[in-house]
Amino acid sequence: SYMEEHPECALVYTKAQTVRLDGATTIIGEPIDPEYGLLARNVIPTLTTCIRRDVIEEYTATAELSGKIWPAGDYPQWLWIAQKYEIHFIDEVTSAYRVLTESASHSKDINKHVNFQNGVYDIQSYFIKNFYGGNSKLLKMADRRRCWILFRTYIVYGKNREAFGLFAKNIFK
Repeated sequence: SYMEEHPECALVYTKAQTVRLDGATTIIGEPIDPEYGLLARNVIPTLTTCIRRDVIEEYTATAELSGKIWPAGDYPQWLWIAQKYEIHFIDEVTSAYRVLTESASHSKDINKHVNFQNGVYDIQSYFIKNFYGGNSKLLKMADRRRCWILFRTYIVYGKNREAFGLFAKNIFK
């Protein structure tokens, strides 16, 4: 396997096919952004990952991360691994992921969706401040991405006043 031949690699992931309840499908999973890494966005479908056991144990034992409760529990793990090890992408679809109406990352409740996106931003901010020296360019990139996602969310939910309020508040930062 790739990981046996490359001991510096701690995580391997692939593409997955999402299947919505109406039968529509899409492909998720792509190479990590070469400039911003996983901070740009989480491109790793959890169900496709293969991680070395010793790396999981090392992550679990990391005092600085123990006890933190984030909405996307896998994302901080990927960010932590990316700081210490190689992550490898295999460009193949290896699994199917059912997209449910209600889950941690998908919801019909706008408040849950907004809270999830703000939680992802909290994860990104934590890693930028603690592993990237508080790089202002990265913090701005993460905040702009969060605002863009929230703007789109408000529009989809018909909350135009909130969308344009968010836009106006953040355009002048």
